[in-house]
Amino acid sequence: MAGHDHTYERLVVDRIPYFVNGLGGASKYPFREETLPETQARYNDDYGAMLVDATKTAVSYAFYSADGVKRDSLTLPAPPACAK
Repeated sequence: MAGHDHTYERLVVDRIPYFVNGLGGASKYPFREETLPETQARYNDDYGAMLVDATKTAVSYAFYSADGVKRDSLTLPAPPACAK
C-alpha cells in the first residue's frame, strides 16, 4: 500500500495486488497517464478511505468514497499456515 499520489488505484503485478490510496484529505490529483495494463480499478472523483478486514480465512480490502459508496473491493484467501 502506498498513498503519496492523491488518487486511488489498484493494480495487480505478477499476481500481487498493489494499492495506491492518497484520497484521505489533501488536494486530489488528476491521473497523469493512461490506465496501465496492470490497473484493475482507479478513482479520483472524491475523497475516500479503505476498510481492511483480516480474518483467519481471508483479507478483504474495500475503498469507499466520502459519500459512503463502495468504489472497489478485493478479497484474498489467507495463505496456508506455515508448518512449525
